Amino acid sequence: MFINHCKRQKGFSLIELIAVMVIVSIISATAIVRLMPSSLFELQSARDQVVAALFHAQQKALFTPYDIRVTLLGGVVDVRMDENADGLFPSSESIRVGAVQYPLTLVSSVQVSTHTLDYDSLGETTAANISVSKSSKSVSIAVSASGFAQ
Repeated sequence: MFINHCKRQKGFSLIELIAVMVIVSIISATAIVRLMPSSLFELQSARDQVVAALFHAQQKALFTPYDIRVTLLGGVVDVRMDENADGLFPSSESIRVGAVQYPLTLVSSVQVSTHTLDYDSLGETTAANISVSKSSKSVSIAVSASGFAQ
């Protein structure tokens, strides 16, 4: 006859340890998000929107024969295309990129430094440092002469 000589093992299996680690990491990530002030998220979101507008302007300048202007003023970002080549950029020349219609108003009480950037057919513009701020916090965006924003 067969005799069962199985010893009862003590401890946790690898699968149990991994499952606990996953659960703890999900709970801690949720707690960190809840503890961070929303103003940081709003500031980062506004920064991303400004960088996206600069990227859209550069791409439009590269792929169209028109001059492109980005205007940053207060809490508003506007991208305009000079379709009639008169050198003027009236509000009727604001563009739409995908689901985004410019001018774009940033989230409440986020301010951006005043700049006007003109993009040429090579996607180049004047170098600039753009400041995006809310309350006492601020982030900066560096725009190079090649038109790259980071």
